[in-house]
Amino acid sequence: CSHAQNVAMQLLNLTSDDVLFDLGCGDGRFLMTAAEKHLLLRCVGIEIDPVYAQRAKESVEVAPEDIMHRIDIREGDIMGAFDLIETANISSDVSKPLKQLSLLGDATAIFLFLLPKGLEMVRPFLEDTMKRRANESKNLRIASYIFSIKGWKPVAVDLSTKGDATVYLYDSTSFTQMASDSP
Repeated sequence: CSHAQNVAMQLLNLTSDDVLFDLGCGDGRFLMTAAEKHLLLRCVGIEIDPVYAQRAKESVEVAPEDIMHRIDIREGDIMGAFDLIETANISSDVSKPLKQLSLLGDATAIFLFLLPKGLEMVRPFLEDTMKRRANESKNLRIASYIFSIKGWKPVAVDLSTKGDATVYLYDSTSFTQMASDSP
């Protein structure tokens, strides 16, 4: 496990009650590590590259059973995860099947390792998700590796990773601050 993954998990303050989404999950190593370290944590990874998505699925398939049943890898564009926003059933049902977990209805933590262009594309959807979570009095935490989310104020910034790569943490106060700073 890389130091950056550990930093992101610490900043996200993951618990067994969380549902972690990794948008652009690559080979799934962040989700695998998070599931290993946090008993009962449910994880969903979304990856557009079929090669990486397949690698992630294969890693999950050979994981110990208690981990394998808590990780769902979905091949596709992360923008498709936001298409479910309008139809999502807001839920905190811990027995809900992994395949039915949605970004809006279930995510309590999100990990992003996206280039600035990708962050800019998903930002409006993250803002909508963050608003909805705040309206439900739920705290959604978002960790972004290397690049910040433009216009949002991080609640924590960690520079301790290799090469001083930054991990930014955002929560509902980041969005509230951003929203209150806007005219």
